[in-house]
Amino acid sequence: MKVVYPYPPPVLSPNARAHWSKIASAKKAVRKDAQYLTVVNKVKVDETKPLTLHIVFRPSTAARYDIDNALARCKALIDGIADAINMDDSKFKFQIERGDPFKGGAVEVTFKQD
Repeated sequence: MKVVYPYPPPVLSPNARAHWSKIASAKKAVRKDAQYLTVVNKVKVDETKPLTLHIVFRPSTAARYDIDNALARCKALIDGIADAINMDDSKFKFQIERGDPFKGGAVEVTFKQD
């Protein structure tokens, strides 16, 4: 199953130098949105098995970016997914790749279980 999430805002980048309250507000919004989208898309998993998240980052421009910063920017998004499926994110495995630019930016997450 694949779910498309909005690309997290720049304030969540590890390189951002924003005020803590702006960062906290953005984290809360991203986590809440990710939880909502995961529930609405009816993602169901077996909590006893490891879960692989295949993440494709699709930023809004073709500008170069560090893949590790993109993943760090998605921490609240991953936490929201974990909240929605009631699974500790320490059980997640990750497959990460760069995708083509997408208007407005997107993070495509495909859920895989063995």
